[in-house]
Amino acid sequence: MSGCLIRWLPWRQSAVLVHMRLLSRDIGQPTAYTHPHLLKEEELLPGIHKSEFLERRRNLMREMATTQAGKTNKKHLVIVPGAPVQYMSGDVPYRFHQGTDLLYMTGFQEPDAVLLLESTGGLPEHKSILYVRPRDPHRELWDGPRAGPDGAAAFTGVTEAWYYSLQRNFCSYDWTIH
Repeated sequence: MSGCLIRWLPWRQSAVLVHMRLLSRDIGQPTAYTHPHLLKEEELLPGIHKSEFLERRRNLMREMATTQAGKTNKKHLVIVPGAPVQYMSGDVPYRFHQGTDLLYMTGFQEPDAVLLLESTGGLPEHKSILYVRPRDPHRELWDGPRAGPDGAAAFTGVTEAWYYSLQRNFCSYDWTIH
């Protein structure tokens, strides 16, 4: 699949086929395909459905709408960083544990991921963008499989997923503080 952007369009048959193909490969964390004894279809973590994570993101954006002064503001950007890999020495990593905030919002367990939630018009509607590390066959040989943007978008149900290196383009957007 070319490009680094995947938009989940459930009403299109081609999107459903791409979704099924992406989730039938190893993306670096348990899926219903790789661990059917642990996860049911559409579960990201045992017992937690993909729709639960969407509802958590919506609830956060709903809470962001009201300021302490009781006024509402329609323009919000929330940045939720994931945890990096920690090393004991050289190339020997500790066992990875995802940052709890990112895990709670997405169920995604890959290192160095960043979630951006941007309000789109009326809250709690928002655009969720997940930045992940690109797939790299050489590093995957040593570190294990990576989801990449296509696998991350199909697995988590975020609006968009991009390579981590493209994060700077979005974060340089001029957000004025009122």
